[in-house]
Amino acid sequence: MQTKATIPTLTINHNKLKKPLKIKSTKFAENSIPALTVILRSNFCEMRTFKYSNNWNFPSLGYGKEKGMNNASDIFKHLDNVGLETAQNSRNSCRKENGKDIEVSVEYRLKNIECKFFPGIEDYKKRLESAIKYFQHKESSSRSNKSIGKEITQLSRALRILNQDTIPVLTIRDYGTKGLQGGELEELSPYYRLIKSTGISAEQGTKAGRFGHGQNALVAKSDIKAFTLFSQFTNESKEKEILFAGNSILCSHIDPNKFYKTQETGFIGTVIDENQFISYRNDDLLNIDFPYNRSTDGTDIYIWGFKHDSDKWDLLLAKGLIKGFFAAIREKLINFKIINDNTNEILHEINHQNLDEYYSSLEVQVKKRLSIKAWNKEMQSIYGFLKTTCNQNSNSITAKRDSYLIDVKKIGNVEMILYQDKDDQKLTKEWCIMRQPLMKIRNFNKPIGIPFNAVVKVLSDKGNDVFMDLEDPTHLKLVRDYCDEENVNEYWSIYQDLSKKVQIIIENLDPLSSQTQDIPGLADLIPDIRAGIGDGSFFSPKEGIPNKNNKDGFNPSIITDSNKSTITTIQKNASTISTKRTASSEGNTGGTTGTVKTDKKVNPQSGNPGSGAGDKQGNAKFDPEGKKESLTINEDIKIRLLRNSSTENRYLLRIIALKNIHGDINLGMVINNEKKSCVPLPVESRISLNRKEIRWQENKIKDINMQTNEFYDCEILLPSSAEFAISTI
Repeated sequence: MQTKATIPTLTINHNKLKKPLKIKSTKFAENSIPALTVILRSNFCEMRTFKYSNNWNFPSLGYGKEKGMNNASDIFKHLDNVGLETAQNSRNSCRKENGKDIEVSVEYRLKNIECKFFPGIEDYKKRLESAIKYFQHKESSSRSNKSIGKEITQLSRALRILNQDTIPVLTIRDYGTKGLQGGELEELSPYYRLIKSTGISAEQGTKAGRFGHGQNALVAKSDIKAFTLFSQFTNESKEKEILFAGNSILCSHIDPNKFYKTQETGFIGTVIDENQFISYRNDDLLNIDFPYNRSTDGTDIYIWGFKHDSDKWDLLLAKGLIKGFFAAIREKLINFKIINDNTNEILHEINHQNLDEYYSSLEVQVKKRLSIKAWNKEMQSIYGFLKTTCNQNSNSITAKRDSYLIDVKKIGNVEMILYQDKDDQKLTKEWCIMRQPLMKIRNFNKPIGIPFNAVVKVLSDKGNDVFMDLEDPTHLKLVRDYCDEENVNEYWSIYQDLSKKVQIIIENLDPLSSQTQDIPGLADLIPDIRAGIGDGSFFSPKEGIPNKNNKDGFNPSIITDSNKSTITTIQKNASTISTKRTASSEGNTGGTTGTVKTDKKVNPQSGNPGSGAGDKQGNAKFDPEGKKESLTINEDIKIRLLRNSSTENRYLLRIIALKNIHGDINLGMVINNEKKSCVPLPVESRISLNRKEIRWQENKIKDINMQTNEFYDCEILLPSSAEFAISTI
């Protein structure tokens, strides 16, 4: 069913907008020197009146460096970045009622808008033409021996778009916010940071980003490298104001009107002098039609020439929003709509009421319209994160949810909610860190153990300062090098302290040695020997036999026929061997495959191993009363390994007793092609899945005692990309 989205209308009291120029005195905290702050009003001068034909302004480059099309916006390549930046800014600008934040609504609307609504379009096209000639000249210069690269291609594409009747535009509209507040000279205000500066760190409360790169994320998704905005807000005097502004991050070019070489950054507004420009406000904007009208406080951002795939853009945007803000949605702090105004369809509606159902429907859409692979592990993890806050009645009887307050040095308590369910293989065994405004930063995984997911919320002001400083500009990574030098040691140690305490809680999920814990799906992966099905022989991955099991979890190497009564075994290129020490004595026949161990040296003759015991390969014979020991193929046990399909160094180990056995088992890694020598296997961690009485000592299983056809299962974490030789003593 198609839903037509309604568009609010703008009602402006023209008399209230006609205000005289005001000047007020403020103080700079650094030196307490009084300074003049100008609140510019719309009747400042006649030349300030906005018209769609007004030119763009690109300052003179002077003797500065020329800039091409590669710029700071290049790090914001994905729709995730647009969603994170805009939703974060909207949440940070939320209004309050009775001292509490109200729920913010953000709409992402795609529409083909008439090109006449792009301000200064004729001037901008001249600039594109000038830039193309500028780079063509560079390319044809005798001093150049290589092509300029992508500049000419990108500039030509932008020019083609502006020569069409309509242009694709993504308009981002927020409601329940204060609007883009700030005067022309208020250098740390939201307005100044978005329009008049870039990359400047500033304290914007605990909810904002630190880098001031918001406009770069917008320009990155514009094929013409420009965005504009319209905002309505209430100033400090409780008066309504409206604002129109715009930025372009293009490239150096020759100004088509003033003929100087320009900087890469341009703007919409009025130039006051060589040191200042001002945006259009209040009376400057009378009788101007905008593609969308607004009657309440808030901001509309227009990304012109929206760079998108018509079949994917809405899903990619939706994935980023739910991935970053699932907790804020759950707590009624923000909601989203993604709308195609060309077809009057609401494509996605995400709010606290439908969050769980929407997540499930999004998975279906992504797998159908994109690919199964597009629903990656990070998206799968949201399933478990949502379980930490969903209605408790919707959880299974085997599920358990616990809350923790973790005392972290210097930032106080951090909230952690952990959800576990041994029967739920959709849980990805990951935990995430989020900060205000309840925005997820990144995931961490624990590759083995009981299925779980956990959410860690850093809510204190100091904690948010720490994690804002450690974030990269995209808000997707925590990196030591991004932190200010003066704080890096302190902040990184706080981060490590939190991570360590979270990991301790998660490690304690796994059962103690005296407890028994079943692993879901294990019976499907390894046949039950006690039922007489077989020993669970493995196929070598080199045989190219496809995995036909679509279930989550281990990728099985066991293949049975249809009635599961027969196991087919391929011995060729087997990745494991089993040997044992056998009593032997000197001899000249038999035992030639064994390696005899002794402290007596034997000299080989004619380059071949000599007879008798020695520390090299030699002849020996089996002798129950022999005083020597030889390594021989072990026919008492079989060892099988299953590799987890999603984690390279995670294995399921099965030891099968073919006869009654009693002794120690050493695990080792093969160090030669003949698989005659091995080094102790550094088992990083292990979980016994049955026979909890069995003891481990580093790489050794101590004093194991099993009857014929019994088996021992253990999940182990090992170094990646290794072959294994396993011997019994």
